[in-house]
Amino acid sequence: MFVADVDLGLEKQTEAVRQQLAKCQTRHDERRHQLDMHVAEIHDLRQTIQEQAAELQGTEDERKRMAADRVLVAQTIAALEADLHKVRREAEKIRRDVKQLREERAQLQARSNDDKALTERSQAQIRQLSEDIGSLQEKLRRHEDAESNHICAASVGSYLS
Repeated sequence: MFVADVDLGLEKQTEAVRQQLAKCQTRHDERRHQLDMHVAEIHDLRQTIQEQAAELQGTEDERKRMAADRVLVAQTIAALEADLHKVRREAEKIRRDVKQLREERAQLQARSNDDKALTERSQAQIRQLSEDIGSLQEKLRRHEDAESNHICAASVGSYLS
């Protein structure tokens, strides 16, 4: 019996060890499953992080492009403002030139009017003088005719003697 008792005790111990081993194996499988789930979760998180990093890089690239665009827009605005100031200065210069030209034109017009009036007066004086000369020439001719037809008594006496 002694061997049978030992066998029975051994069987109980073996069964207990098997049950303990089964429990350990179950816990090991559960932990292995948890570990696999954690590994899968870590893999998913890494993939999510990589996707977010790609999105973030895209966003950063877009931000840099927008910043470059802002710089370009600012430069364009500065150039346009400089052109606007230049155009305003030129417009002001043109306005002054036009004003000066109008004044000069008014002076030239006044001078032209004065010259025209002087010319008209001169022509009127010339006409008047021409008429006066014509009248005087007519008087002179009549006077010469009268003188040539005039017989002087002194010259008749000398002519008769």
